[in-house]
Amino acid sequence: MVHCSIFFYGKLWVDCNLGDLSGSLIASESVLIDGIREVKKIDFIIVLEKDTIFHYLRDLGFSDMLVSGRGQTDLSTRVLLRKLRDHFKRIPFYCLVDANLSGAYIFSTYRFGSEDKAYDSLCLTVPNLEYIGLDIQDVPEENLKCMEAKDLKLAEKMLKKTDDNSLVYLRSNLINMQDNEKKADMEMIMSEHNLEDYIIEKMKCIYARLKD
Repeated sequence: MVHCSIFFYGKLWVDCNLGDLSGSLIASESVLIDGIREVKKIDFIIVLEKDTIFHYLRDLGFSDMLVSGRGQTDLSTRVLLRKLRDHFKRIPFYCLVDANLSGAYIFSTYRFGSEDKAYDSLCLTVPNLEYIGLDIQDVPEENLKCMEAKDLKLAEKMLKKTDDNSLVYLRSNLINMQDNEKKADMEMIMSEHNLEDYIIEKMKCIYARLKD
């Protein structure tokens, strides 16, 4: 789901600004998109793992562009994100996922591509995608879940895959999950934090790091 105006073959496909808060579905024909129009000023684009978080933020009136693959890294969403990235070259892209291996995998696939489609990485990735969290250190201890043995093995594999100085937040989160053998869902912080404020604060931290 995404809020913007998109064109196929020069003709308007969908003007999401005319829709309701539910947004617009990402069609399988996203590969045919040949135009994107910025109807209103967009300061940033946030990729969300969960459909529920998308709707929650829209209900709050979150004003910037939100995209959700609804828990999947499907081809249509990845194509759309790349086209948005190529169009909005100066706009930062952020990603908010659960503090677990599934969330880390989703972020990694959007940024670096998937192993099974490595040959298409140039047209299916968002190389400037920044990891917001969820930061497991922001979740109360009583709301954490135990990681399974398979999660710990996947964490080690993911740390090797994301051996990049620009991924300091993701790597720190993975190490904390691995050391404490804990994980958490996004919903677990929503009783403790205003999610919109949480996102903005994390974006400020990333901006400060990139500026240094």
